[in-house]
Amino acid sequence: MDLKHLESFIYVADLHSFSKAADKLFVSQPTITAHIQNLEKELDCALLNRLGHTVTLTNAGEIFYRYAKDVVYTLGSAKLEISVSNSNIEGNVSILSSSVPKLFYLPDKIAKFADTHPGITFNVSGLDSMNVVNNVKNGKCDFGIVGFKFPDPTLLYTNIFSDEICYIIKKDKFPGFSNFDSIDYDDIKDIPLMLREPGSGTFKTFANAVTKAYPDIIKNNYSVFDSNELILSLVKSGYGGSFISSWFTDNENDILKLRLKGVPIKRSFYLVRHKNKKLSPGAEAFYDFLV
Repeated sequence: MDLKHLESFIYVADLHSFSKAADKLFVSQPTITAHIQNLEKELDCALLNRLGHTVTLTNAGEIFYRYAKDVVYTLGSAKLEISVSNSNIEGNVSILSSSVPKLFYLPDKIAKFADTHPGITFNVSGLDSMNVVNNVKNGKCDFGIVGFKFPDPTLLYTNIFSDEICYIIKKDKFPGFSNFDSIDYDDIKDIPLMLREPGSGTFKTFANAVTKAYPDIIKNNYSVFDSNELILSLVKSGYGGSFISSWFTDNENDILKLRLKGVPIKRSFYLVRHKNKKLSPGAEAFYDFLV
């Protein structure tokens, strides 16, 4: 039984007129007539007496009118309560994120969302992109943010922002590079190299970009560290160089940020969620906010 049919019936009964009901509901009179006919066919009885220009309820119509009013009122109340509930969403949102979005993207987004949704709390933890994806697949969080897409038919990826990976060294440790914006691999091959672990989006983006142009980079010896913060601290201490997100170096005056000639190392960051996971209203609202 269609709600619009019930509304048409109630308006006709209240106004004693098909044309006036049509005007109130902003539909045509034939539409109102069809709604009433569908109801009468479904109930197998006449609901209205049509006496010239006057419309009155039959005995069956009187009975049905009371129930129809109750149904329409109840559904209207339900819609209102849901609307109020959605505007006062409460609960916890669980997010796993790789390091760059955790430090440079999420803080501003959480603060802005919390301004209009003060009842929401957050549980944010950091992992490399591969482990974020594995946890999303296993339902260990609401959704994740990663710097590399790991194809999987059960996952939905949505691009949210971009990044560039640059080569960094300490400025006063290697003053000869101060006048350069870009470098060849031969210029840096003798400087100790630090890279992120293979499961990180940073490493995968870097390896995919440079393998064809400079295959020797990842064939030679290099040190592996599990955080960009640690790599940045080591570079600032004067040890070696590394390829990390430019977000980490924007406010570092003692760090040189260089690009490999002919090899732009750019990537996107993605929201990732399980296609079959039903999110809570709070998690769904924050996910939509980020999208």
